[in-house]
Amino acid sequence: MSAGGRVSMDLDDELDLKPLNTGDIKLLFGLWPYTKTFRPVILLGAVMILLAALVSIALPYLTKVALDGYVLPLGRKIVDSGPLPPDFGAGLEDSDFLPSGDPGVFFVPAGGAEKIDRALEKTLVASGKLDPDRWYLKKIDADFTFGEASKLSRDSGGLVELHPNLVAVREPDLTRLDGAATLVLRNADLEGLKVLAVLFAALMVAGYFFDLGQRVILETASQKLGYFLRERLLSHLFSLSQSFFDKSEAGRLTSRLTSDINNINAMVKSTAASFFSDVLSLVGVTAVMVALSPKLALVSFLVTPLAVLVSWRFGKIARRIQRDLRGKVSAINQYFSETRAGIVIIKALGREKTSALGFRELNESNFRTGLRQVHSFAVFLPLVDFIASSVLALILWFGGNMVLGNAVSLGVLAAFVGYANRFFAPIKDLAEKVNTFQSAFASIERINALFEVDDRTLPEGPVPEAPPGPGGEIAFENVSFAYGENMPMVLENINFTVGKGETVALVGATGSGKSSVINLMLRFYDPTEGRITFDGARLKNLDLSLHRKRIGLVTQDVYLYGGTVMENLKLGRTDIPDEVARNAAERVGASAFIEKLPGGYDEKIGNEGRTLSAGERQLLACARALIDAPEFVILDEATAFVDSESELLISKAMRTVFEGRTSIIIAHRLSTVKNADRILVLNRGRIVEEGSHEDLIKKNGLYFNLARLQSLES
Repeated sequence: MSAGGRVSMDLDDELDLKPLNTGDIKLLFGLWPYTKTFRPVILLGAVMILLAALVSIALPYLTKVALDGYVLPLGRKIVDSGPLPPDFGAGLEDSDFLPSGDPGVFFVPAGGAEKIDRALEKTLVASGKLDPDRWYLKKIDADFTFGEASKLSRDSGGLVELHPNLVAVREPDLTRLDGAATLVLRNADLEGLKVLAVLFAALMVAGYFFDLGQRVILETASQKLGYFLRERLLSHLFSLSQSFFDKSEAGRLTSRLTSDINNINAMVKSTAASFFSDVLSLVGVTAVMVALSPKLALVSFLVTPLAVLVSWRFGKIARRIQRDLRGKVSAINQYFSETRAGIVIIKALGREKTSALGFRELNESNFRTGLRQVHSFAVFLPLVDFIASSVLALILWFGGNMVLGNAVSLGVLAAFVGYANRFFAPIKDLAEKVNTFQSAFASIERINALFEVDDRTLPEGPVPEAPPGPGGEIAFENVSFAYGENMPMVLENINFTVGKGETVALVGATGSGKSSVINLMLRFYDPTEGRITFDGARLKNLDLSLHRKRIGLVTQDVYLYGGTVMENLKLGRTDIPDEVARNAAERVGASAFIEKLPGGYDEKIGNEGRTLSAGERQLLACARALIDAPEFVILDEATAFVDSESELLISKAMRTVFEGRTSIIIAHRLSTVKNADRILVLNRGRIVEEGSHEDLIKKNGLYFNLARLQSLES
């Protein structure tokens, strides 16, 4: 996209505020391409989540097995039957009936009793064919002989009925047996409970390790995802044109790389795991509840639509609040960034209170939005708890009546109580996690919006061309330029050529277009009209990274990092030997002050090089420009902020930098450019005069007037 175009997106345009939907799921899966190198880790975490959910589902069912299989494994007694037991409905087989030894009397063990059709059961009880009581049954076999059964029956005082193949005890009579009789009668149940208790404990331990494993794994995955997202996002920002950064606020871009990616990390490492675990638990619990008792399950689900409605409403409110919060945080970041950059002016003009007041307004707005979030949670969470408690009350009421009416077993009721907690815990948890999801989805949308900005400066040809070289010629042909659509031209019909090894200066009043010429040379922007060539090759067709590597740039506002002098000279270019950097510093005269520093080249120069003078920073910049042995050198107001003594040092350094190179100088101080081979005088975006210093003085035109103001007219 050319500089004349317009970036069509605002990073903080209002996004569609909705509760979780299919579009959000697409956003979530949109992160998948960034997980290519660690997908096995994510899949292992998913397996851990699945196993942890299965353990969670299994535990209440084990409670049901314990109650119905070992604590109260109760069967039924059929009376007044013929030689064969009656038809009790589908599901019962001949093996489910145990003859009592008495004509027309049969027993149905606990497993078979659960298969009896409930409607038929009531009819049989009413007709006297089915004993209304439930019975505890124990078969006579090698482990429980007939002699032991006879003794138990005698000692129980008739509470234990003796039959040829089994003993039977009515449910109410179980609690009337003494301890010794209970041990004899129920020793197998006690052993079974021991095994079940060990299995229960083993599952809990396994569940702990599954949960621990998925947390560690997903934490690792989230950190890797954040790492790749930041790298990809920064790389994308580097590819965008300067016009994008002209229209984007630094604080908002910083939020994308920091808080927005942190929101995604939080979702992946905790919320996403809980979400999928909760979904699996919800599906599994629902399936088991329906399988155990469809009627009781229906009772449990009566108020589910209300919980879903509440969650949907909360999600809608939460996303809007999160969107507001993200905007407030971005505004605070931007305000603080601007305040930090202008702290000297703020102090100098005594604007501390005014700036603090502006920050306070933003901070209070953020605080009020945070309170809205707190209030929404304060209403929502107790409401979900109330709904869950209502369901539990319904289960106890209806389930208790069903147990008393022999419609379900006590174990089923106990399992439903456990599953009710597990059924609404995911709904509540999912709703709680909506807040984090909304924040993360808003962040994903904002990051995706930034990725979708296609404002890159790309070569126009089919493939980038390598710059021809070694060279040194620059040509502007009928170049006009504006910084945006519907904006005035800052350059109009510019034509000039800089020959190899020539030094050309650009002078003119502020706003005449000097810096715009430099921006076009570096292809920070593209001309609106005309073309620029380097050694005959069109700039738009060149590989930008190779092109810019040929140019040494020194600007008026030198940016230095908070590292050492050597790190600032090399700028992370580890392939450059220290000796090359020292040699460049010596050639421009920077070594004189560097070697006086306590740490020399290893001296840390503080944030933005504030411990150095303006002249020293410029000398470092000249040395930095010389390290790569560039073919072209551009100095943009390099002496604007230095004193006369520093100007002399920098001018000497520049002569070293210019030696044998094509050079462009921009300066207000004409003393800096008077020795240039040619001087181009710009006025309102046009070249109005051209020639050497002496030639231009003789013309008695605009340059002469500028020189007279600086006492250089002679």
